[in-house]
Amino acid sequence: MINKFSLVFIFVNKLSVSKIFNFLILKISYIISFLSQKIIKYGYPYSISIEPINSCNLSCLECPVNKNQKQKMIKKIDFYCFTNVVDNLKKYLMNVFLYFQGEPFLNDKIYEMIEYLEKRKIYTVISTNGHFLSVDNCKKIVNSSLDKIIISLDGANQEIYSLYRKGGDFEKVINGIQTLIETKKLLKKLKPFVELQFIVFSHNENQISRIKKIAKTLEVDNLKFKTAQINNLGKNFDLIPKNKKYSRYVFKNNHWVRKKKIKNRCWRLWNSCVINSNCDVLPCCFDKNSEFVFGNIKNLNILDILRNEHFKRFATNVFNDRHSIKMCQNCTE
Repeated sequence: MINKFSLVFIFVNKLSVSKIFNFLILKISYIISFLSQKIIKYGYPYSISIEPINSCNLSCLECPVNKNQKQKMIKKIDFYCFTNVVDNLKKYLMNVFLYFQGEPFLNDKIYEMIEYLEKRKIYTVISTNGHFLSVDNCKKIVNSSLDKIIISLDGANQEIYSLYRKGGDFEKVINGIQTLIETKKLLKKLKPFVELQFIVFSHNENQISRIKKIAKTLEVDNLKFKTAQINNLGKNFDLIPKNKKYSRYVFKNNHWVRKKKIKNRCWRLWNSCVINSNCDVLPCCFDKNSEFVFGNIKNLNILDILRNEHFKRFATNVFNDRHSIKMCQNCTE
């Protein structure tokens, strides 16, 4: 097993003077922008999310992927666009999340993407539903030098797990995790850091103690409990757990609202962005339906997109009235 201190060391080892300097001027420009209420952006995002594919093998209740698949073509991100973005931002990037909404391992170039980032000393994370952790794939994952893999398992048995993860196979995910851990041992590798993620709902919150035992038995490196994002609070409020610790929402004035007060600012707009499988640049991971596109990297340089008028208008709206932006009402910041 790899501990969190070792993970921090791996991350720090991939830093450089230019990355640290970029972080500092990015933070300074954000503070100046907030205080002056004028959009000033020096530096570039130190973190980006790239969506390898917009398709998934599951039909999770609150995920828009399969709803979108019925309306849109399945798209894998253009590999040239991927390399172009990475090469333009490599001096600034501390980490890349190779996921957004689709299942990353449905893209057959995913291992090439991981290796491309590793060669450029960029800390890389993947999030998966765990259904593609075959013996061969686990060898590829470990040999690719992936830094961290997040595996979703929102239940301690098939019955509860499949209530949200429609089409999911609990035993297949368990066997896949075991295979990945065994492969790391066999190949004598520390990476990737394996994190088991449990999204807490009303139907699985009574299984928290059981999932802790499962995580210990599997010998994963970390178990993380995550609050659920509920897109339609008026309709699907029954998914919200009773334990307030694991809820993103509270019942107030006869309706469900975000627990944290929405402030008219957002550091994420400065430090990160999302590039979907269509090569559109989005403000953040909460823009599930790509409503706020800043530009497309097939036509424009990513460095120009990140400071253009579309970005400035959106950032101005955030500073003026963030509460009016629907996707911000689910944000964890």
